[in-house]
Amino acid sequence: MRNLKWILPAALLCAGLGLGAVEPVAIRDGVYVKIRNGHFTYGGERLKLWGVNFCSSVKRGGEDLKRDFDRIAFMNFNGIRTNLSGPMFRPRNPETSDTIQAPVKGDDSQLDRLDCSIALGRERGIFFWLEFHQYNHFQPRDYDLVKIEDGVSRQEWEALARECILPVLVYLSPRAEEVFKRYAFNLLNHVNPYTGRRYAEEEAIACWQIFNENSAASQILTRPDTGVFGRYRQRRWNEFLRRRYRSDAALKRAWGALSAGESLEKGTVKFGPLPEGKEIVDAGYQYSYVSGREDADAVTALRRRDMMRFCYELYAGFNRRFTDYIRTLAPEGVGINVVPITSTCRYGNDLMMYAAADLVSDFTALGSYSFAARPWEVPRDDPFYPWVVRVNAPPLIENPIDCFRTAGKPYLIYEVNDYRPNPYRVEFPMRVAINSILRDGDGVFWFNWDDSGYLPDMHSDEDYAQRAMPMANPAYPNASLIMCNDEVLLAAIKGAGELFRSTKAAPFARPVRVKLGGDVLLDMNNRNLPERLFTPLWRHAWNGGVELTYDLEGKSSVMPVPAQWKPPLDWRNGISADWRNRRGFYRVDRPEAKGWAGFLPEEIRFDGVRFSGFNREYAFLSLTALDGKPLAESREITLALACDSGNTGFRVDWEKFRKPWSDGLAEAIVDSGHAPVIIKRVGATIDAPALRGRVLEKYDFTRKCYETQTLAGPFTISPEEPFFFGRIVPGGK
Repeated sequence: MRNLKWILPAALLCAGLGLGAVEPVAIRDGVYVKIRNGHFTYGGERLKLWGVNFCSSVKRGGEDLKRDFDRIAFMNFNGIRTNLSGPMFRPRNPETSDTIQAPVKGDDSQLDRLDCSIALGRERGIFFWLEFHQYNHFQPRDYDLVKIEDGVSRQEWEALARECILPVLVYLSPRAEEVFKRYAFNLLNHVNPYTGRRYAEEEAIACWQIFNENSAASQILTRPDTGVFGRYRQRRWNEFLRRRYRSDAALKRAWGALSAGESLEKGTVKFGPLPEGKEIVDAGYQYSYVSGREDADAVTALRRRDMMRFCYELYAGFNRRFTDYIRTLAPEGVGINVVPITSTCRYGNDLMMYAAADLVSDFTALGSYSFAARPWEVPRDDPFYPWVVRVNAPPLIENPIDCFRTAGKPYLIYEVNDYRPNPYRVEFPMRVAINSILRDGDGVFWFNWDDSGYLPDMHSDEDYAQRAMPMANPAYPNASLIMCNDEVLLAAIKGAGELFRSTKAAPFARPVRVKLGGDVLLDMNNRNLPERLFTPLWRHAWNGGVELTYDLEGKSSVMPVPAQWKPPLDWRNGISADWRNRRGFYRVDRPEAKGWAGFLPEEIRFDGVRFSGFNREYAFLSLTALDGKPLAESREITLALACDSGNTGFRVDWEKFRKPWSDGLAEAIVDSGHAPVIIKRVGATIDAPALRGRVLEKYDFTRKCYETQTLAGPFTISPEEPFFFGRIVPGGK
């Protein structure tokens, strides 16, 4: 071991001090996350979140949970989003839908683990993003929870509860809405025994969402007209038409005609007809609507526009009422009264979902899974088969969330990840970070941190370094998104997150403002973003930026189509992209940060820093001042290098890849492999004259500082050493 001077005591590392943290924010009593000038702020200062997801449950308990939070802080995450979180709050098989688990401090229940997590997060400057979504059906006994005259019998309620999952029914049924409000009341009044605070007043909860990935507006629109649901939707549809038109005569004038037997007075105006479209599954189990390309006559087209209005109104109405209600559950200026709330998180290419959610949300929440293994797309004679190598094409975030920056609202990515295996995955964190920098984003949350079922018995830092990485399998294809022991991906995510949170790179200064009006939003045949809009939006998004507004009753603004860009693409803020000759890369060259992701030349010359002597042809690298000062002035700088890794014995047969996306990947993996994980470590020589005299501390994946050296000239990171990241600090300590 070269130049070994001291070993950092393990006890110090386990204290959760957050070595290498970007200006950690102290979570203070009485101070809450708010929105100011279209961005998240805390204590009046801009707050950028770089976080992870806890999916369905908190996977560890006791000392293992504390270690998990120490590791999350070590990776420099400052946010946690709970996803599919109903099981964290509720007992099994509750008799009514408003039931919250009774808290018992230290019983290691899911609620106890979440309460403890919030306390641990407070200590480490980690904020939480919670959701109300229960993920179940309403219960028959819910009928008696509220006294309401909604014209629904007990038998009809029980049938509705069986037919409709919760997110759909709250938009249709006033009774379901009131039951859900009772649940929110109980949840927000839950007192965390570790902090002594109600959830309604917890400073560590940065924001809330009502439902996860909620496409209820589209589901209400397209669900078959059968059963009690169909009859109940018909009733609500006729109520909407009576409010809008008041009489059959006015409705006939608006539509041009009514069908035989249709009458507002009798409530017999049919909900329909629908186009012959269908939903398809995209990467990450995200759904998109494919139009049946059915040309409607004038009367049908007008009916359909009102059907769309009806669904938007249901969606917006509930979300407004629910948000107004929960804000009353804390004093003015406190907790849920002021923190940002979004109706749901948006994904895929369902334009109706994006518009419906943004009409009634404090912030925009978008999600994307990258999927590089596409043997059905890539020619077999392609040297990169079966991989889509994203750096070899113009920049694009899938689904297409880079086009959906809403004007005047914070922009967050709630779920983002790349499936293993992918030898080119380390570019993805850099691309996501650059996307958020250019769009002046407020946060990115990676999916998914941990799973105790696929990674049991994780009782030490060494266990994280010694366990095989979970891979896609038929029982749970998303297993390959579990990241807590993916050293290579975490190195790239850590480096990209530090760059995102600390860089002073300017975002797009004057993004193009585009209004999407009723001509697009009420077009039932094209519920996705139409191709005629996608190309100009995407080019605007990556040329000078684009911001959207939505107006159901207005007309879409005319948007010029910019010329296709040619590489290299320089955003004139120290960030650029180049995809020529299928040797693409992203580059960051700023006073406070140097970064690269993609194919490597023999050497990379940044302003004042040179990287050379690479042993890999493709890698992620970053050198970032955590305080945002120029490298020469900064007191804390981190260095990250990452390439690829895989389990020993891992085997895949692309001939078996028959189903789409992750299900096909699970079929194709013949052997998930076993420990040890084989890491393709990056070797490089770094010459940074301004950093001479500083001390480089080298950390491995177990959080141990295994070597220090004083920088007297160019220094080398050997591929033979267990380098996870480096911390460069002033010498003389």
